[in-house]
Amino acid sequence: MCHLGPVEIDSELAATDTRRSEHGWVELLLNYTPPFDSKSLLSFLGARAIPGVEEYADGVYRRSLGLPGGPLVLELEPSRGCVRARYRLADPSDLAVAVAVQRSRALLDLDCDPQAVLDVLGRDPTIGSLACAAPGRRVAGHVDCHELAVRAVLGQQVSVAGAVTHAARLVSEYGETLEHPVGGVTHVFPTAAALAAADPEHLAMPRSRRRALLALASWCLTRRWITPGRAARCSRCRGSDRGRRSTSPCARFATPTRFLRPTSASSERSSGWASTRDRAR
Repeated sequence: MCHLGPVEIDSELAATDTRRSEHGWVELLLNYTPPFDSKSLLSFLGARAIPGVEEYADGVYRRSLGLPGGPLVLELEPSRGCVRARYRLADPSDLAVAVAVQRSRALLDLDCDPQAVLDVLGRDPTIGSLACAAPGRRVAGHVDCHELAVRAVLGQQVSVAGAVTHAARLVSEYGETLEHPVGGVTHVFPTAAALAAADPEHLAMPRSRRRALLALASWCLTRRWITPGRAARCSRCRGSDRGRRSTSPCARFATPTRFLRPTSASSERSSGWASTRDRAR
């Protein structure tokens, strides 16, 4: 959850026009600096849309998002000189709206200065011609760091379609069901707590990927890695079944330290680690 102060809230809402409520929806117009190649950006997101959480149809990108005040559904549709945004929020407060706007802008890279990008990349001898040919191209962002990290793990060594399939299974099994679905958006992406509580044997993926996923979910909750050594020292594990990892309450999060903290690019590739440089498929 991003915490915004009063100044930041005003800043986010100042980048919008025509806010109004209609049948539980809040509608805003999100400004940007042209040019903006919205078609290629939304096509990229649409190709990776997780069934139940996202959909892209008839030029409108729609998805759910979990917030502390309750889930929301957002719709983003490029219009002339702006992006038309509609939000169905459980909590219609200014803070919730500001967070929704902030994440929408980040997702579509709406705060990008395309001329500044072109000034730099356009001079590059390798990609300069490509940058000049598509001056409105933006870099797809994300709406939630936890979701992005999970998708990066799921996307290792599989196709885009394969990664989407894995994500859809998690959503169906562990995602919260929306009280008011909108179109094909019926669930919220699973929380770290929901994934951390998952039974590894019920995760249809390679064992190493299960370990990575559960370790990641655990870190999102505790901000620390649970390694085999730490699991063995856990007070809950010392009382009984000492040394038997299969029955330890922490064992399902245990994963080799070399997997969690790669020391080189080669070990990063061999371990399947998803670094911050990697983009989710």
